[in-house]
Amino acid sequence: MPLFIAHFLVMEENIWFANVAPYAAIQRAETDFLQLEIFVASDAEDAYAKAVDMIDDFSEANYDGPGDITNYFCRGIYQLREISVDESAQGDSLGPLEIDIDSAPPAELPLAVPAKEELDVFAVKRN
Repeated sequence: MPLFIAHFLVMEENIWFANVAPYAAIQRAETDFLQLEIFVASDAEDAYAKAVDMIDDFSEANYDGPGDITNYFCRGIYQLREISVDESAQGDSLGPLEIDIDSAPPAELPLAVPAKEELDVFAVKRN
């Protein structure tokens, strides 16, 4: 089965609260980052459906002690594309993958699931 890589835009929100009543939020910080997931799918349509299903898996919260909470929210799919793996990889272990990933996000980041046609995996292949 083909391998696909999905880049998800995830927001980390940190909130600190006062140590005395009324325990109001005294500071907030937000950071966006790309979470990469590599998975198998039968084709591009299947990969898109699997990536959309993964979006909710990135939402969670944790508490790092009194007065501190960290929330995670997936803002959407940043990119989805098929990747090639060396033909010599056999068995269950693929070993290290050398994948060229563009690390610089665009000036304007998406905040929802893009149309399939906007993702690399559905781009028209040119010779």
